[in-house]
Amino acid sequence: HRFRHSIASFSLPTRLNNPFHYTPHPLCELAARELRAYLCERKEWTEELSAGKMFGVLVVKDPAGTVGFLAAFSGNLAGSNSHEYFVPPIYDMLRPGDFFRTEEASISDLNRQIETLETA
Repeated sequence: HRFRHSIASFSLPTRLNNPFHYTPHPLCELAARELRAYLCERKEWTEELSAGKMFGVLVVKDPAGTVGFLAAFSGNLAGSNSHEYFVPPIYDMLRPGDFFRTEEASISDLNRQIETLETA
């Protein structure tokens, strides 16, 4: 997303910060405020969001040099893991034939084999 507000006075981050021990970069804070503003516009999500939901933003620069941000959420939102404003999921846990579900089945099978060997 492009920032709604001017970012001319901001310097760009020079590296990724440690997510467990840092002060957020001002551009990240602005991106988070813009994400919150978007979420406030989505009245149909109000009840679900009031129960708590994890969101994240990442400041990016496109090949043309335009600075913006990506937005993401964890799990499902309004019964889906794919919404226009947000980056798509890496894998789709809602689709049984997709990579995650098929690999999850393989891992579960290996775990059963190990358990059988351990109890033999």
